[in-house]
Formats: sequence, structure tokens, C-alpha cells
Amino acid sequence: MNELDKALQSTKPREPSSTYLERGLAKIDEFDEPPRLVSPRWRHATIGLAFLLVASLALNGLNWAQGHREPSAERMLVSSELRWEGDLLIRETHYETSDGLEANHD
Repeated sequence: MNELDKALQSTKPREPSSTYLERGLAKIDEFDEPPRLVSPRWRHATIGLAFLLVASLALNGLNWAQGHREPSAERMLVSSELRWEGDLLIRETHYETSDGLEANHD
């Protein structure tokens, strides 16, 4: 036999002992509780952020629905004037809503 055959025979795998399976099952039984992949702090933070997201979406949905229920009064610019009062320059704008009411803003 050459050296290669001798090396292959010496490294031949051994059969596992009869207690090998029992020891493996005993190790598995030790780890019966599920591993904690996420810490409780991160879990609570994630739940809190999810709650805020749902609340924000709900409020935006209600706001959007309420905006479509009430017909909005469109304001149109009628005129804008600049005038001096002493040392102050005042811009006076006049808006007209779709209802026909005029609003003045100084």
C-alpha cells in the first residue's frame, strides 16, 4: 500500500456511539424555550410606532373625508392696494368668497 491509501484508511470516519443520539436529544430538550430574537424594548417601541402610524392614517382619512363633505368656499383675490400710513407701508387686499361675501385683510 502506498502512503495515500494508508492516510485514507486512518481518516476513515467512525460510527457514532449508541449514546450519540441520546446526548443530542438531551441537548435539544435543554433549549425548549423559544429564543428571544428581539428584546422587549424593541418590541414595545415597534408596537408604539405601529399604533402612531395607524392613528395618523385614521386621522388623515377622517380629515380627508370631512374635507369632501363640506363644500369649500373658494376665495378669489379681487384687489390689492399699497398705501402709506405715516412711516408704514400697508398692503390692503380684498378677497371675495364664492358666497359673495367680501373679506378685508390688512
